[in-house]
Amino acid sequence: MEGWVVPVRTVGVQGDERSYSRLLAIAGLGDAEAAGALARRVTNEHRAINRVAVVVFQRAAFGRLAIHPATLTRERIALLRAADALVTRLVRARGVYDAIWQMPVAMLPLGAAAGRETVVLRPVNSRDGMTADFARLPAPVMTELARALGELDRVDAVLYDVTNKPPPPSSSSKLPVVQHAEFVHLHVHSSTASSTAPPSSRSSSRRPRTQVPGDRAHRPRQPLRGIDFYLAAQKAGIKPILGCELYVAPGKHTERGSQDGGYEGANHLTVLVRDLAGYKNLIKLVSRAYLDGSTTSRAWTASCSPGTRTACSCCPAV
Repeated sequence: MEGWVVPVRTVGVQGDERSYSRLLAIAGLGDAEAAGALARRVTNEHRAINRVAVVVFQRAAFGRLAIHPATLTRERIALLRAADALVTRLVRARGVYDAIWQMPVAMLPLGAAAGRETVVLRPVNSRDGMTADFARLPAPVMTELARALGELDRVDAVLYDVTNKPPPPSSSSKLPVVQHAEFVHLHVHSSTASSTAPPSSRSSSRRPRTQVPGDRAHRPRQPLRGIDFYLAAQKAGIKPILGCELYVAPGKHTERGSQDGGYEGANHLTVLVRDLAGYKNLIKLVSRAYLDGSTTSRAWTASCSPGTRTACSCCPAV
């Protein structure tokens, strides 16, 4: 077995708190179960590492790859979209799509030269949305995914994240389901959220029919793809409410709240859409944040407020 500590910080949960630590890439283990067992041991015993991924494709020796400075460009976005579409198409074709709760596809500027990339697959399963276990994909499916992704232009490596997400301290006790017809859950991370592990549109719209009748709010942290939820909710007889949880920087949109690149200094703000004008304003706001800094500012949010309503989000709310 070989292993490499990748010089990037990833967000994870270690012990009772969130951590920003290194990624360990490994190769040479026999199967996913062995890799998962190693990941649990490493993340529990070594504070400097909070995520473990298996190298399933490498164009050249993985140890020779390096992190290169990169920004969010149209070319990189196009490559990530192509990788995401390829993964979705293959898992559907091989009949494992419904066995996976969520499968984000990420990308690192890790390659043999500037402009080369590493694609990271993060398939997970979860029962409560607070914890997650990495999904065990059949070996032939993972092999096919790795080979197909490796054929994309500028991809030097493919990683399979085998890290589990342990429960945070606050989730140790489960709260009862509120049985009230007027109740609307405004804190549901959707399958389009980029920073959390949320439910699919189908499960999000299916459960409220029996648990909480009435409206259903869909609040991805980036609302670029909310139409699937909207249509699924309408089909289930539920009034959909689109929205987004925004990170609002304390000053300029480029500011960060911690020295390690985290979002601790940013306030959370839920923005719900009232009408089509509000939806267009929210898309405009989030698109600008994506291109210019990944967080928004108070001035930007105020300028795009027509047609929207705001509410508090997580503990670090505005």
